[in-house]
Amino acid sequence: MTQAMHGAEGAAAGHGRNPLGLIALVVGAVGILFNVLFTLVQAVAVGQGMYDLLSTFAVAHSILAIVIAVATIALGVLALLKKGAPKAAAGAGTALGAASLVSVLTGLLYSGVIAAASGF
Repeated sequence: MTQAMHGAEGAAAGHGRNPLGLIALVVGAVGILFNVLFTLVQAVAVGQGMYDLLSTFAVAHSILAIVIAVATIALGVLALLKKGAPKAAAGAGTALGAASLVSVLTGLLYSGVIAAASGF
């Protein structure tokens, strides 16, 4: 087997590096940690009776979480489109971003339904 054929085989099998995929995975993991942190911050605010800050925390969390999720999805998709590059980290990062986005949008929908049902 010649070196050129071996190189083509390696690229087809997805060997090599995909830094963009790794970045997508890291940003996706940071996004999940960010969501956990904001949940804890909101719990502390409730525990301290700082109800007036809850909406501020919720809005800030939603905006930042959406930005992080969309960035993660974009990075992941770009990394998935790279020919011959490994796809595992890119796929995982894309999945984390999508899960975060669905979670935030579900929370916003839930808040809207509760507000509509309670007459706010």
